[in-house]
Amino acid sequence: MKKLLLICFLFSINVIYSQTITEERKQYLISQITNTTDQNIVFEIEKYKVQEAIPKLEAFFWLQEPTIRYNFLTTLKEIGSTNVTSFANPFLDSLLTGFCPECRRSEVFYTFEILFELNDFTRINTFFNLLDSTEDYRDAYAGLMVLAGTSTYKERAREYLLQAMFSSNDNNNSRGYAFSSYEKAFGADEIMKIHERIIKNIKSNILSYFVFYYVLKYDAPDMLSLLKERLAVDTSVTCRYIISRAIILKYHNPVNIDFLKQTTNNDPLLKKEFESWFQEQEPIVINKDINAIQLTDSLIIYHTQCKSLNWLGDAIFSSQLQTLLNEARTKLNSGDSLGAAISVKQYQAIINTAYADSLNNNTKFVTADGYKFLYYYPQYILERLPSLPTVKLINSTGTALPGGNLQYYEGFWKDAFDDGWGYFSLGTKLKTVSLKMTYAYASQIKSNIAIGKDTVFFQTVNTAVQLKNSSGNLIDAGTVQYYSGAWRNFGTTTNGVATKELLPINYSFRMGYEFASVDKQQNLSVDPTVVFQTVNAAVQLKNSLGNLIDAGTVQYYSGAWRNFGTTTNGVANKELLPINYSFRMAYEFASIDKQQNISVDPTVVFQTVNAAVQLKNSLGSLIDAGTVQYYSGAWRNFGTTTNGIATKELLPINYSFRMAYEFASIDKQQNISVDPTVVFQAVNAAVQLKNSSGNLIDAGTVQYYSGAWRNFGTTTNGVARKE
Repeated sequence: MKKLLLICFLFSINVIYSQTITEERKQYLISQITNTTDQNIVFEIEKYKVQEAIPKLEAFFWLQEPTIRYNFLTTLKEIGSTNVTSFANPFLDSLLTGFCPECRRSEVFYTFEILFELNDFTRINTFFNLLDSTEDYRDAYAGLMVLAGTSTYKERAREYLLQAMFSSNDNNNSRGYAFSSYEKAFGADEIMKIHERIIKNIKSNILSYFVFYYVLKYDAPDMLSLLKERLAVDTSVTCRYIISRAIILKYHNPVNIDFLKQTTNNDPLLKKEFESWFQEQEPIVINKDINAIQLTDSLIIYHTQCKSLNWLGDAIFSSQLQTLLNEARTKLNSGDSLGAAISVKQYQAIINTAYADSLNNNTKFVTADGYKFLYYYPQYILERLPSLPTVKLINSTGTALPGGNLQYYEGFWKDAFDDGWGYFSLGTKLKTVSLKMTYAYASQIKSNIAIGKDTVFFQTVNTAVQLKNSSGNLIDAGTVQYYSGAWRNFGTTTNGVATKELLPINYSFRMGYEFASVDKQQNLSVDPTVVFQTVNAAVQLKNSLGNLIDAGTVQYYSGAWRNFGTTTNGVANKELLPINYSFRMAYEFASIDKQQNISVDPTVVFQTVNAAVQLKNSLGSLIDAGTVQYYSGAWRNFGTTTNGIATKELLPINYSFRMAYEFASIDKQQNISVDPTVVFQAVNAAVQLKNSSGNLIDAGTVQYYSGAWRNFGTTTNGVARKE
């Protein structure tokens, strides 16, 4: 056995010295044996078994202080001195003179160990008397293990080790050494023979060692009940944690987990320790040596326990699942491992679906606790069975893509098992099937696909929808949709591009831009980049001579009238999708609409007419000065006649015109797109003054009222005239 004082130096010596020693080094070591020998010299001599040092070690033995003297003794034993006992016994006598429990106890008990190893038991009673005088046997365990190997003292050594294991002494280290010494001396089987006594009486730190090295390796019919009994009465948090952890690892089933949950609910410290574990989904890892039949039998038991704990419902649903497990068990017994895998996989898939739907107030439910057992244990079974044909959905970079749905055709379309994150398993024994992958509302079919060990892949493409202007530059912000049963959201362009992973089939795409949209159909398997391009729509305003004029205000209709812009140098421009629009030109308080498909011609022309308003007298001659207005939302100024005519460029629509002349006005409506010349004609009004005989007489002065009394004229020959 390695000595207590040797431990501190062992590592450093191993690093410093190689496994061989030169003759020169040997002589140096021997030369260093003096009245005050350095212990490292002694250790190196022992390490390289320098037997040439024996005479000098023996010669200088009694000249050393007690600790070094003990090192000399152990070195002499290790390098083969035949005089060890002749040094050990008197050395022991010197140590025992005036001996107290704490004085040189390690050297005393280690010296006994040396004597026992050399079959010298002459001082055995002294050894036992020393043990009887103390409760701390730490330094004596090595000697006791030597005695346990003898037929004479074996049982006596057992008594002392058991006494140390179950001692009331608070020295946990001592009990720990006793336990490990008992194990080394008598073996694991002997430890298991006293398991009940250990569980009921041993202190927490030793219980920890026992639990993790024995309970988890060996079994006993009463082990679980003993652990539960100890858990119920022990007040040590450490001990309760150890027992709880042991139950989780060794006796992991729904009933025992429920027991622990109920127990820890009343223990805040334990509850905190195990809370995160209880919340985790995946249970403990199962020993790979347990076969599929054993695991299936366990799962059948767990299924029944989950139902009794109300972790699984309802009764009909539970019964249907039980049938699948029974089918799997039958198929395993008959050697149909692939059929068993299909049944187990179907069970797992139904559990997964029910758990996902548990929040929907469905009578079929699986709780989180039930899910840990009923979803993951099937996975352990499947790991021991032939793999089902696998299909994988990956994105354009080859990464597994969740969110898909796979079906396979076996007389009709059947759902594959969704293993999550883009993986699917086929519950069929067919060698060739048709597969349908649905993703993002669209489906792709692969017909007559051979299935087996190799994974079948469906791969999406990174669909890029671009929006470019008339110059070919990418622009924002376009809103993209694609059609798959209905119009689905694709995204909004960023830097002119919107991307989405889609199955490589034919789609209709819709680009929304500036309140309008245009559709385009494209097969992504041929080209995953879909380009929409606007045109530079130019709306012109020209006068009757064909010259560009300002300032016209332009709108276009797309769900409502939208702003287009105001003409500059007679033109307003805007990037628009190439479809049919209605355009509206507003000019001089009037507006006119025009419909045009700018994919055919992006230049929309509005032209005014030179509206001419004439004022004529009764003879048809042009006269002045008439003041003209036109109505467009209000009466607007048109102008004053010059040489009987006023002109203005106006949009060619229907207007009401008003001619004011001699303080009176008259209105007239005319569509100037038909006739741009609007004529107002005065009449030669004649006011006569007659006497009673009907004869014209002078001189009458005439007025007429138009806002006020206006001068008309004086009769001449009984008549006054005015246009």
